[in-house]
Amino acid sequence: MNARVKLSARQALLGESLTVLPTLALIMVLTIVFSVGTAAVGLLPGDATLAQALTALLTMPAALLTIAPLRLRLQQKHIILALGSRDGRELNFIDGLNACVMYLALFALKLLWLLLFEAIPAAFFTVFALRIARQPVSLKASAALLIGSAALAAAGLLFWGIAVQRYARAGFYLAAYGDISPVQAISMSVRRCCEEVTELFLFKLSFLPWLLLCAAILPALYVIPYYKQSVTAFLIFPSCSLMHGRCASSGVRNAKYPASRAIEVHSHFLTGKNSISGV
Repeated sequence: MNARVKLSARQALLGESLTVLPTLALIMVLTIVFSVGTAAVGLLPGDATLAQALTALLTMPAALLTIAPLRLRLQQKHIILALGSRDGRELNFIDGLNACVMYLALFALKLLWLLLFEAIPAAFFTVFALRIARQPVSLKASAALLIGSAALAAAGLLFWGIAVQRYARAGFYLAAYGDISPVQAISMSVRRCCEEVTELFLFKLSFLPWLLLCAAILPALYVIPYYKQSVTAFLIFPSCSLMHGRCASSGVRNAKYPASRAIEVHSHFLTGKNSISGV
C-alpha cells in the first residue's frame, strides 16, 4: 500500500513541481541564512559566545515568524495537489500567527518527549562517567558500559521518533481548516494519530535513503516535495492512492480510513470551515 501512496505522490507532482518549489526554495534559503548567520557570529575575534547567544535569541523569533507561515502555505499546496484541486482557501495574517504558535508548541512538545526518552540513557552515562572519574575500570567494562549507553540512547531516539508522530497531522489540519486554533489542530492530530504512530513512522523511515541525499542540498528540491507529497497522501488516505480520483477506481478499501474522508477533507479545505468534530 505504501508503494501505491508513493506512486500517487509522484503522479500528483508530475508537471506540478513548480507549484511547491518556490515556497520550498524560500524556506531553504531562509533556513540557511539564519543558520549561517548565527554560526558566523561565533567566528568573530575574541569571546563570541555571548554575541552568538544573543544572535540566536534574535534570529530564532525572526526565523519562526518568516518560516512558519511559509511551512503552512507549503502544506496547503501539497493538500491542493493531493486532492486534485486547483486552489484552496486563502491564508491570512491570523493563519500565519496560528502557524507560529503551533510550530513553537510542537517544538516544545517534541523537546519534552526527547528529554523524557533520553533521561535514562543520560543518567546511565552520567553514572558511568562519575564512576570512571573516581576509580578507573577495565577496558572491557568501559566498552560494555559505552555500548550499553549508546544502545539505550538509540532506543530512546527510536521510541521518540514513534511518539512524536502523534503530532504529524497538526500542520495538515491547520492548513486544511480555517476555523481551528493551534491547540485544536494539535489535539485533533493526537486523537487521529494515536492508532497509526508506528505505521506512519515506518512510512517516513522508508524515505531515509532519499532524505540522506538532501545533504548535497540540490537533491532536496526533488526529494522534499516527493516526501511531503507522499506524507500528505498518507495522512488523507494511508491505504490507497487518492489523487485525482484514482482511489475509488483502484478497488482498495480500508475500514479505518473510509473513502468519505477524502470528500470531507476536500469540501472543508475549499470552504475553510470545519464541521467535522471527529477529524
